Order: sequence, then C-alpha cells, then structure tokens
Amino acid sequence: MFFKKVIGIDLGSHKSRVVIPQKGIVLEQPTIIAVDNQTQKLITVGIEAEEMSGKAPSNISIIKPIKNGVIANYKGTESFIKYLIQESFGRFTFVKPFVVLAVPSSITSVEKRALEEATINAGASDVFLFPVSYLSALGANLEIHKPIGNMVVNLGAGSTESAVLSFNGIVVSNSIKIGSSAINEALVNYFKKVYGVIIGENMSEIIKLRICSVIPVENQKSIEVRGRDASSGMPKSFTVQTNDLVDAIRPTVTEIILSVRKVLEMTPPELSSDIVDNGIMATGAGIYLDNLLNLMTKALGIPVVIAENPELATAYGIQEVIENFDKYASKVKL
Repeated sequence: MFFKKVIGIDLGSHKSRVVIPQKGIVLEQPTIIAVDNQTQKLITVGIEAEEMSGKAPSNISIIKPIKNGVIANYKGTESFIKYLIQESFGRFTFVKPFVVLAVPSSITSVEKRALEEATINAGASDVFLFPVSYLSALGANLEIHKPIGNMVVNLGAGSTESAVLSFNGIVVSNSIKIGSSAINEALVNYFKKVYGVIIGENMSEIIKLRICSVIPVENQKSIEVRGRDASSGMPKSFTVQTNDLVDAIRPTVTEIILSVRKVLEMTPPELSSDIVDNGIMATGAGIYLDNLLNLMTKALGIPVVIAENPELATAYGIQEVIENFDKYASKVKL
C-alpha cells in the first residue's frame, strides 16, 4: 500500500479532516468555499470562507459543497478535495495519491459515482469508500473484530449513522440525513415563526452550543439573540433561555433517537444481549448537545457512553484503515 502516497479524508458536511499514515490528522478545515461568480474561480477555502459567510458581496458565492454527507455541489466538492490534497502533499507533487473517504452507509450508487469522479478529478489515482459507522467504531476502539455485538452511533452535522458490528463487519445499520445541522435549521425556523426574527447560520450555531438542552433544566442559561425583523427588515435583539428552545429542537432530537431505536429493533437477539451489557458508543461532534446522552439512555433503555474525542473518531478510524489497508479493504464494501 505504501509504494504510493495515501491520504484519508473525513469529508464532513460541516468540517473535514485529512489523515496521512504515521502522521495522523494533518489538516482540519470547515467544508466551505468562496467562489467568484463571474470567473467561477476559487477565492478561498475553509476558515477564511466561513468567515465570509453572510457577509460576502454579491459577486462572491459562499458554497457548502457537502450536505448530509454527500455531494451538494459537484464543482465545489472537486475544488475542495483538490485543495485538501494539495495542502497535504504540496501543489507540485507528481504522484497522485490513493484516497480513502468516509461516507454515509446510505449513499446511493449515483452519489457514490459522483463522489468517486469528483475525487479522481481533484487529483486522486484511486478512491475507496468506507461507511462512517464502521470507521467511527474503529476510531472509538470498539472490538469489532470479535464475535460480539458492538453498537456505535455517529451524530455528525449532516447525518446520523447507527450500526451494530461483529466479526469485523456491519450486521445492521441505519443512516438518516438528519444531524446536528438540522437542529440549527430548527432554531432558525423557530425564531422566524415565534419571534418574527430571521437569524443567520452562525447565530443558530452559537445558540445551540451555548444554551441548548434536549430537556428542560433547572439552571437555565441565557443568550442575546441578534437578527433581522422579518416585517420591518430592521436589526433586532432579544434574550432567550434554555427552556424556551426545548420544544423547538424536540422533533429533530426525536427523529435521531428513533433512527437509533430502529437499529436495535433489527439486531439479532444473540447480539442484542451484548449491547445491553456493553452499552452504545456515541461519536460525532453532535453528541455534545446538553443532556442528549441522558435522554438517549432513558429512551432506549441501554447505557449510551461517549467516546474519547468523539468528533475525531471517524478520522482515527480512517488512520487505522490506511495504515493497515490490506487488512480492511475486503471487509466493508459500499
């Protein structure tokens, strides 16, 4: 595997990471680009493009090329992956790398083909796709090679992946195109409907991270919400507290929990007992939402524990795969 350059990419809807054998994560950037509308040339990528979101002039488009773990903008995805490869290996490398990508298990054949083509056009020599659930289980150090049931839930920005693994393979899985970004959208809709105020994506993300809880709490947090009055168009600000927002995000949280329950219902009885004993491993940055673990544990009747560095579990899994590719290449196919 190491006669050529190898790169692993955790291509997320919100943030992407590049992994190189023996080095680990070498690059992390928001999955967003800025493009000149007239020339269609790439202006900037990642953090700088994210800082322009909602503030860019009309001649510049801010594009999020990946949505729900799959391509939302083909040329944008190609440009973004090209940037990741060049930043990791240098712009003047003559050897095209072999690329391992993390993707949702629900990816369709059309989505798969588009992602493979975009990656090849971006400078890869070959592409191999692995399910996020499999990679996150590896990265969370679950003993998936043993004949026991291991369950992992990865709550990412664009999707929620749930799977039961045994004998180094996926036994049952479920993937829904609902993740932590859907909570942001729920907040945007809530403030527009209830308060008549339009808030931006950045504001909704700040609200979610700072004060949101999936259940009512005694010690509430508060935050000043800033947006634009939907009627007058004028700037408007007001204060909300944690419990004001529980009902706003409840439908989204419920869908996430039901998707996990669906996997449990499909799991063979022999493996179900292992999961009851060992619990469910939670990964992904979305799992940090206040009281989510407690709510999931109560709703599912099984302990849900958070992985060490849950937001990096998929990247750690990619590192394991690219450093031992022959061991894993034939195990999981999409």
